[in-house]
Amino acid sequence: MAEPKAVTAETLGEVFAQCRGEMTGKARQLLQGANVPPSVADADDIVSSAFATALRDPGSVRQPRAYLDKLIRTEILHLATRRAEHHRMDEKRAADPLCCPPPCVADFSTLVDNRDAVHRAVRELSVPQRTAVWATHALDYTRDETAILMG
Repeated sequence: MAEPKAVTAETLGEVFAQCRGEMTGKARQLLQGANVPPSVADADDIVSSAFATALRDPGSVRQPRAYLDKLIRTEILHLATRRAEHHRMDEKRAADPLCCPPPCVADFSTLVDNRDAVHRAVRELSVPQRTAVWATHALDYTRDETAILMG
């Protein structure tokens, strides 16, 4: 019995050139059968991804065509499973809106009002007073340090 020929990047390139169109058509068919919309995955992208995966270690591939078919089917199965899980979660949320409370969004209006009031008050100060307020409150200098720095 003859030993199988070692698979190289060139061998995978030949398979790509010969079978890309057929594999893309089959991937498109499998995507449609799995109800995966084109907005989620494109058949050509899945085929290209399968070849890229095979090219990472071509020496470990024994039967290139079967290996690539399996990679394509596995990726489509993964996409279909993930899509089904999303649908299950959406149905669960729709059935019981209390199980997933809406996200809590903090109310920043008071903080904004306070900062606006401080900004208006500081604008009315003279430049040395403004500098002293900035040094003590924003830069955490003590009053003595601020007095020394400002002369």
